[in-house]
Amino acid sequence: MVCFGYSDAIVPFGYLLAEFLKEQTIPVMVRLLLLVPFAATILPSFVRRMLARGVLTIVGLFLLTLLWLLGIVIYVVYPMPGNQIPNWIPAITSGPFLLAVIATMTHSIRAITVARRKHESQT
Repeated sequence: MVCFGYSDAIVPFGYLLAEFLKEQTIPVMVRLLLLVPFAATILPSFVRRMLARGVLTIVGLFLLTLLWLLGIVIYVVYPMPGNQIPNWIPAITSGPFLLAVIATMTHSIRAITVARRKHESQT
């Protein structure tokens, strides 16, 4: 969804992240930590309890948003020398990502609220 300027091309953030993860000079622990937001976003799909699923989804989306902010800082705030792509490209392409995060967060908060009400009514 999100694209950044990379020298003289517009490249999706996922591709830049995959290339970064392939880099052999980066420590393995750093590469694994960069994969945690994706795992934390997928993991709630396997959880059956609505309350736990909502909380895990919010944590995963929060981590994914932090990764997105890291990309904004690296590729927009401190761009590569010779970057010829304007900064409005990441701003426009970040819109759908942010809308998806907001919608998912709203759904997860509603799911948590419903699960808490159901649990309170049973006790």
